[in-house]
Amino acid sequence: MTKYFISDKKSIAQLINDLVTERSNELAFEGDRFFDLQRLNLLINKVRRENPLTIINVAPGDYRRIFPIPQAEIDVNPNIRNQQNAGY
Repeated sequence: MTKYFISDKKSIAQLINDLVTERSNELAFEGDRFFDLQRLNLLINKVRRENPLTIINVAPGDYRRIFPIPQAEIDVNPNIRNQQNAGY
């Protein structure tokens, strides 16, 4: 078992990485991984729909990390008509 100290920044980064990995193993198929990666600003690896052998890396700040506002919501509420998330 690895010991972690507050003063050791590399160990803290490794601890967070270990926790994220363990959480993904424990909560597989629960649908929490995206939100964990989003909250921690970690890189998201996605498989392309068009070519499943290709992997896309989605960095923090990329427009693909934020969902678009559904068109039905925009149609119902005219106050958000011009507030669509960037990239959509």
